Amino acid sequence: MARDGARQVAIAALAILGGVGIGAQNPQPVPTFRSEIDYVQIPVRVLDARGEFVRGLTQSDFQIFEDSQLQTITAFRAVDIPSIPVDARVPDAPLAAADAVALNEPVEVEGRVYVFVFDNQMMEEATALRTRHVVLGFIRDYVKANDVAGVVFTGTGRGQPLTRNRRLLDEAVSRLLGDSNPTDDAAHRTMAVIADTAKSMGAIKGRRKALVLLSPSPICSLSERDPTSVCREDARYALRSAMQADVSIYTIDPRGLNTSLRSRAEHANPNSSYREGGYTEVSSGAAARAAFAGARAESRGSDDAARYLADESGGFAVVNTNSLSAGFARVARENSSYYLLGYYSTNPLADGKARRNEIKVSRRGMRVVHRASYPAPTR
Repeated sequence: MARDGARQVAIAALAILGGVGIGAQNPQPVPTFRSEIDYVQIPVRVLDARGEFVRGLTQSDFQIFEDSQLQTITAFRAVDIPSIPVDARVPDAPLAAADAVALNEPVEVEGRVYVFVFDNQMMEEATALRTRHVVLGFIRDYVKANDVAGVVFTGTGRGQPLTRNRRLLDEAVSRLLGDSNPTDDAAHRTMAVIADTAKSMGAIKGRRKALVLLSPSPICSLSERDPTSVCREDARYALRSAMQADVSIYTIDPRGLNTSLRSRAEHANPNSSYREGGYTEVSSGAAARAAFAGARAESRGSDDAARYLADESGGFAVVNTNSLSAGFARVARENSSYYLLGYYSTNPLADGKARRNEIKVSRRGMRVVHRASYPAPTR
């Protein structure tokens, strides 16, 4: 298969902001979030007992602890993005943001920010067909007129810089092709594309950004049983790049429920027993569910690099399930209403180690959802 499109991936990732529309009619003022090496910014969602987002909180309602040490909140913003229906007059967003990116200046957008990264290097054509269908549905149902979205491929394919134009997005998604026989280091390349894309998205300030990773595979294994694997370092680099750019990664397995696991689960019933003449199976819903849950965990468990990126960056993974629409709805909710809290860490060490965050709110009965840690800088 031709690899011409694949060679353009890095360029497409670094130029993903090239089609962002700047200069909204009524842009909200965006605070200046300083970019010093010891500055930390965290998107936070506060939910009530029904799981609904709690609005109306102020900076005084929050406390941030880093490794159990109280920090001083220096920047605060409540973000609540409206959903503007799409009609035939959706703008093409022709103004480029490349100059702002080159000058390290903040780029402002009105709505949500989505970049779809298609990990198509190890993708069968049947999976590519389903992936196209799944993402076109996401765009149709959840990408609103005030949002921007872009497309990046890890393998063959010509992407699309950030735009509000539905036609351009649909055409880019429709260019997705599977490539089940990559000729280079697929895992290393995928991680590099994720890192480069996240870095480019970091130019957008005052917004939580969603990198939606469409991958039918774990990309690589993070198992400690393979000490020679370089995948762990690649994954850490991609994660660090996402965190520093305030990008949350959402891993979606477009195949949905892995039906091949069902037969395996049926032959792994924990209630099976041996009697004279052979094995017998206890036919119960609980036993079947337990066996199937075990098979799913084995398929995409804690060593799954794609899932690791989602869990650690503040996103989540939708794998081994047919409830993709519920996962998409949650992605949209998480990127629509949240609080942005910023502080300067009191820890002066630039050791690159993980620092644990804990955020508390003054109101009782609230659940606070946020990224649990971040990697310290290295000088």
